[in-house]
Amino acid sequence: MSDTRPAVSPEDLALQLRERRRQVENAEESLAILQQVIHESEERFNALYMNLPVAYDSLDAEGRIVRINQAWLDMLGYEREEVIGRWLGDFYTPFYREDFRQNWPLVMASGTVNSVSVELVRKDGSIVEVLLQGRVAFDADGQCLRTHCLTQDVTARKKADEALRRSEREKALILDIMSDWVVYHDTGMEVLWANKDEVLPYADRPERIVGKCCHRELFNRETPCEACPIARVLETGQPETGEILHDGRYFVLRGFPVRDAAGTLVGVVQVTMDITEHKQLEREILDISALERARVGRDLHDGLGQMLTGLSFMASALRDRLAETGQPEAAEAAQLADIATTALQQTRLMAKGLVSTQTEGKDLLEVLMDLAVSMESLFKVRVRVECAPDIRENRPGIFNHLHNLIQEAVCNAVKHGKACHIHLSARLTRGRMFLSIQNDGLPLEPGFRQTKGLGLKIMDYRASALGGTFAIYNLEEGGVLTSCSLPWTP
Repeated sequence: MSDTRPAVSPEDLALQLRERRRQVENAEESLAILQQVIHESEERFNALYMNLPVAYDSLDAEGRIVRINQAWLDMLGYEREEVIGRWLGDFYTPFYREDFRQNWPLVMASGTVNSVSVELVRKDGSIVEVLLQGRVAFDADGQCLRTHCLTQDVTARKKADEALRRSEREKALILDIMSDWVVYHDTGMEVLWANKDEVLPYADRPERIVGKCCHRELFNRETPCEACPIARVLETGQPETGEILHDGRYFVLRGFPVRDAAGTLVGVVQVTMDITEHKQLEREILDISALERARVGRDLHDGLGQMLTGLSFMASALRDRLAETGQPEAAEAAQLADIATTALQQTRLMAKGLVSTQTEGKDLLEVLMDLAVSMESLFKVRVRVECAPDIRENRPGIFNHLHNLIQEAVCNAVKHGKACHIHLSARLTRGRMFLSIQNDGLPLEPGFRQTKGLGLKIMDYRASALGGTFAIYNLEEGGVLTSCSLPWTP
């Protein structure tokens, strides 16, 4: 049988050989490109996973380790040859090892591991708590090629979190058993946190005031209270103190600024204490003091005063008899009568100063006018009085204390400041009564607040007992101003 294929010419054969050579060269070039791509991919893989500061491992479909980075080895304390090819569950604690075995098929099915917490065993036997994040790489047929998993050591973080939770529990326990009300406000005066106690309304249920402003919830006000230290802290950036009267009870409020690391004011901590019983005790002490002053005044008037009255009469009678007989001792008897009369007048003035003017049935203007007359007679000074009409109603419980406070202030002004003129003024502003006692005496010496005497302490004490504040300072135009601010509800 003869071959019927056409003969190939040398030219065609040479052309075919050149084509084959070109195809081989192209294949070699493609192979080189593919090898370069694989090399670059391997480099990117190493840069992405193998050099990470976070632990990385790659597993096959059976869960055996095929790749591991140095961070993983450092975390558990193994060498690479001790790890490659081993089942990852060998490095889990017994509980998590069984959990890993049971859930591995689910990982293969879902292809992801999201924030799974497990415990690994280091080579030295210690336990490390980690958080896993993983993905499964599949081929075109859906078969597992390998897994990529990042392992984060959260042991220190968990310890820190537990320490923080323990600290928070201890703080809450300490604050909740306090008798004071502790509240944390933001810069908008909204409550961020409050402890549980029984000092103020809602205190046993702090969630009712969290996120709200206390002046709205507790006092039905759209603006902060006049004595609110929280508002003042936000203005001054310094610790502030104030007192309020709510539902017949007195509270002292202390505000403390809270700053962040940059020094920016971010909130205010408020500590509130119920001082109602303390105020009641203060008033009782002041009432007892007033009663004792009155007793001493009456004793002076009825005891020493009567004796001096008798002495004055006897001296005057002796003077008259000696004068009738022309005795030279008549002049000495007259001098003795004058001294007795002067002593009697001084005793009566002292008694009048110790016995407070009765305030029953009198408004504030009448009380101040009586005081002015008494002080002009007692201290030989000129007194001017101003009193707003909207605060003149009778309040003897307050007026008695104000009477003594004013008297003490004028006494200090005359005795220490050599004052000759006194101006008493009372006005009402935003729910508070402001009483001022201005004198034209000598200025207060520097540092007098640190060395203030008993009189200033008593005045401060009286103002505090009335739920108010007391201040004394030099005026730029000369003289001294003593002021007292009290809550005043119409």
